[in-house]
Amino acid sequence: LNAFIHKAIDGGFTPWEPVPECTRSCGGGTQKFVRHCTNPPPQFGGKDCTGPKEEVGPCNDFKCE
Repeated sequence: LNAFIHKAIDGGFTPWEPVPECTRSCGGGTQKFVRHCTNPPPQFGGKDCTGPKEEVGPCNDFKCE
């Protein structure tokens, strides 16, 4: 059996993770989210993940008391 015959595995992203926290505790802030191409990592000539690895989104969008 030839050990070098592997099916190419394309990379997949992990779920978005917030880092570190929202810029505001209320009244609408922003937060950075990151994800990694390790779910699974590309192997045996598979494609790397395509798409952004970082994104900024809204958070704590509720009124301040």
